[in-house]
Amino acid sequence: DDDNDEEEETDFTFPSFEGFFGQNTDFLYYSPHVHLLYSPFLAKCVRSLFAWETFFTNLFLGGTIPDALSILHLNGTKDHLYVRSPLLKIWNPDTSSYDFQHRDDGEHYITYPFFPYIFYLTAQGTSPPRTWSSQLFARLCTAEENTKLVAGSKSCKDIAIAAREWALESIQQHAKDPKGSDDPHCGGEWFEAFLRAEHRDIYDDIDLSDPTVLLRKKYMKSESYGKKHNIGQIKIPPCKGGFQEILEGLNNTENALPSSENSIVTPRVEVMAKILIDIWMSNLIDFSTVLKVAEIVSESKNDKIVVVCYMGAAHTRAASDFYTSRMGFKKKTFIGKVNWDEKEPHTLKLPSNLWNIPHLFK
Repeated sequence: DDDNDEEEETDFTFPSFEGFFGQNTDFLYYSPHVHLLYSPFLAKCVRSLFAWETFFTNLFLGGTIPDALSILHLNGTKDHLYVRSPLLKIWNPDTSSYDFQHRDDGEHYITYPFFPYIFYLTAQGTSPPRTWSSQLFARLCTAEENTKLVAGSKSCKDIAIAAREWALESIQQHAKDPKGSDDPHCGGEWFEAFLRAEHRDIYDDIDLSDPTVLLRKKYMKSESYGKKHNIGQIKIPPCKGGFQEILEGLNNTENALPSSENSIVTPRVEVMAKILIDIWMSNLIDFSTVLKVAEIVSESKNDKIVVVCYMGAAHTRAASDFYTSRMGFKKKTFIGKVNWDEKEPHTLKLPSNLWNIPHLFK
């Protein structure tokens, strides 16, 4: 082969549960124009909100992969494991019929187009197989009993169990009211996505530069007319009602056999599926973070440890909230600001003890 020839790029999909559900966030927040359908998977393979909660808890919050997969209805529903097809169905006006063609490079490439139910990535050395976060939970629960954290009062198992309870409480709070419970400083993406799907006329006619504003304001000024849109009266349905709409929209019920007749995926149905998944996945990040911090501390031979978390503001605040509200830590210093003016430089003046880390413990 000629050394000057460019290597042909080959698309490869890692069979990852984290990737399959995690990519939903990117498309919900940043690429809403890309058609990616999770609602058929929820309606045909999961079939109930209780089954989803059980499945997710087993998969990511301490259970095993076989136990999680046993919750799903996979026989006869393989077509619904794909969230996006490589083929595009388009209307041909010349023939008055639909044509199928491969999607071109202009459309967003999907890294994880299907749910990996046969082959999948697992935490190394796990038997039965677990995901990384579930194995992290299991390791902390089986750590030596004399491994104590938080001034000697909490064991690794105590922290793991507390973290799971904390994550599930947060999930239930968001699930009851996705708009009202969203982070007023860093949120708004769920409501923005719901507006796009259900109130497209308003979505196209207001300023969307800051999603958090959508949570705080009752009225948004029209960018094309002199009127104002009352977005305060628009609510996102609770996940319980949203899941029922997903079932009804795809002509399925918890006790009925799946059917493809009259199954329609509307923008409203699909956005509620994406919001549901994102509520669980965003809390999974916080759950994994606090467990990893606990593991790092438990394995250290030093009693003075600094853990640096480089994450977004919402996730760092969540980790801080867990260790202060649930574990008894005290918050001594907060540097920076939660809300910044649009043109304000995001510069920080660090105190002397952050230039000399040992001074943190004096």
